[in-house]
Amino acid sequence: MSYRSKRHLLSRLLKKSFRDAYTEQHVKTSIPEQIRAIRIKRNWTQSELAERSKTTQTVIARVEDINYGNLSLNTLLKIASAFDIGLLVKFVPYSRLVREFEDTSIAAVNVPAFSDDVSVLEHWSANEQQEQNAISISEGLRRQISGSDQVTTQRATAVTSASAYDYNVLSGVGR
Repeated sequence: MSYRSKRHLLSRLLKKSFRDAYTEQHVKTSIPEQIRAIRIKRNWTQSELAERSKTTQTVIARVEDINYGNLSLNTLLKIASAFDIGLLVKFVPYSRLVREFEDTSIAAVNVPAFSDDVSVLEHWSANEQQEQNAISISEGLRRQISGSDQVTTQRATAVTSASAYDYNVLSGVGR
């Protein structure tokens, strides 16, 4: 999208009726196009997707039709399950919505199945431990530099308070 077309889009988004139409048009066309692109990338027929989605080929044909427009969450969840991918439906500001629809290339709309994505999730979960280690090192350095054990005392107090709260919640105390 060029700078000029972004400016033009912004000027049109200032009108409520355009914003509503823009949202509806993108949702009703991008989801069917994405379903079709993923299905084709996997070399599945509509009948194969229907069987895996526990629905009919007619339903898949309707879902892939950008003019149909009556997509149900239940059908989308079945299709997501068949593809073994996540489905994200959430309200967002227009600033995010327009960015989401900037790249409509085949590469952008194709989604790997969980089995092809698990290594990314493993990397993500491993980063959590690295982040925790970095925080611990940082706190240790801070204590050494300041010559104080104030951070340790504050953390111990917070952990003790949190543990007492967790115990009370789990045991039903205070209900």
